Amino acid sequence: NAKYEATKTLAHLLKQRGDYRQALAYAEESQAAHDTLFSQAKAEEIGRLQGDFQLGQERDHAQVLARTAEAQQLRLRQQQRELWGLGLGLAAAALVGLALWRLNRLLGRKNQQIEQQRAELTALNATKDQLFSIIGHDLRGPLHSLHAFVGLLSGPPLPPEKLAQYTQRLTSTLDHTLALLENLLHWAALQMRATAPPQPENLALAAVVEENFELLSPAAEAGQVTLHHDLTGEEHVWADPSAVRLVLRNLLSNAIKFTSAGGTVRVAARRVAGTWQLAVADTGLGLPVPTPRQEVPAETLERRAGTGQPRSSGLGLKLSRDVALRNGGQLWMASAGPGEGSTFTLSLPPAEAPVVAETASRN
Repeated sequence: NAKYEATKTLAHLLKQRGDYRQALAYAEESQAAHDTLFSQAKAEEIGRLQGDFQLGQERDHAQVLARTAEAQQLRLRQQQRELWGLGLGLAAAALVGLALWRLNRLLGRKNQQIEQQRAELTALNATKDQLFSIIGHDLRGPLHSLHAFVGLLSGPPLPPEKLAQYTQRLTSTLDHTLALLENLLHWAALQMRATAPPQPENLALAAVVEENFELLSPAAEAGQVTLHHDLTGEEHVWADPSAVRLVLRNLLSNAIKFTSAGGTVRVAARRVAGTWQLAVADTGLGLPVPTPRQEVPAETLERRAGTGQPRSSGLGLKLSRDVALRNGGQLWMASAGPGEGSTFTLSLPPAEAPVVAETASRN
């Protein structure tokens, strides 16, 4: 700049003195200095413009980055809200699913209870129908006989032999009716679960057999049937005494009833496959068809007794089967056919095994 001012001044002074050549030389140097200054100014201006342009670009880029970061933050917050909403939705769905599962289980249990109650009601209704059927079918005849006998007593005097015959027949009928009523009450209580649970103990079968022989000997003597057993007293079972007495009494009563005069009813016991098998065999009418050894069926087994005996409803066998099963035993039957007699066998667990198990549990 100083060179420009100096050469410009010298060129002006030399021009005034008339030294045009030297003035032109200084004018040229002044113009060169001026051009240099102009170029530098333009370069600086261009540099400033380039810097401003680059700064603007950087500023715009920073703004774009800031807007991009803000958009990304917004998207991130939106995604976080969506994730939270999805998590809450899944948790709500899980809770709803758990509630539905519990409700389904509750409804399933309720349905099972309803079905069980329906089955129990159906069974009780069938029991009621069978009770009415037995009462109407098997008790009506004895009552009519009693009414007819009372009518005979109120009429003209009967000959002694007729009176004895009617009295014997009426006594047999009443004994059968009382036994039927007792079985009926036991069976109804068992079906309606009104009986106490079994109370097993160490029971000697020989004592129970002797007790029932003594109880049923009048009926056997009246029917001219011989009672015999070959128990030694070593036969001990683990069972409820009242249940065993009930089953044995029914089996002996049926055997006496279905055995003609001069026949025999024999009771035997043997140890088979870890159980005591108490068999009541008779030489009577047998079953209607040949029957190999099998369990007594659940349905009522009707049979016809001998002459002068009332028809059997089969309730005693049904009761005996249910009582045997309830006490951990089984009731079997076998017959060679009509007129060949029949054998009914009660299987019970021996007394030794439960005693050992009980002792082990206490130790």
